[in-house]
Amino acid sequence: MSKPKYEDAVAITREIHWVGFYDEQARLHCNPYLLANEEDIVLFDPGSIPHFPIVMRKVIDLVDPGDITAVVASHQDPDVCGNLPVLEDIINHPDLNIVAHSNTIRLIRHYGVQSSFYAVDKNDFKLTLKSGRVLEFLFTPYLHSPGAIVTYDRETRSLFTSDIFGAINEDWSLFASGDYLQAMET
Repeated sequence: MSKPKYEDAVAITREIHWVGFYDEQARLHCNPYLLANEEDIVLFDPGSIPHFPIVMRKVIDLVDPGDITAVVASHQDPDVCGNLPVLEDIINHPDLNIVAHSNTIRLIRHYGVQSSFYAVDKNDFKLTLKSGRVLEFLFTPYLHSPGAIVTYDRETRSLFTSDIFGAINEDWSLFASGDYLQAMET
């Protein structure tokens, strides 16, 4: 597999793109993803404040940010969702939902988020989108946060794992290969 051009969004499927940031100096990366079809646009783990301009440029290359109706925050860490208040201002959508576990929502509120929250644990760990597409949420407590979740998209059979398979590696790649378990041990 040839190495993707990380300065652009990377297509994972026809409807899912990696919109993250490859930081050559960092040994740990956050991986925001965008799911977009004719009816739904969902952003997963939108990232940190320092990487916001890069992530948002990639989002804008793909969709109108005002059409995003849900942002999934798999946990509350600043590298995963610290940019939520800035993102809200750009999206400027009155029906925007921040999708997370109640244990995470409790902490995300401290970022000053104004949008509505959708607590997955109070909604049968599912979110049905306008198109009928179902996102399922799996609770992964303390991996590595008390309210951590991962998201499963039934339609594409894609699992958005957030930090579950996080690794510190000097030779970073968006796609795991080789002795990836060694990097996870680090």
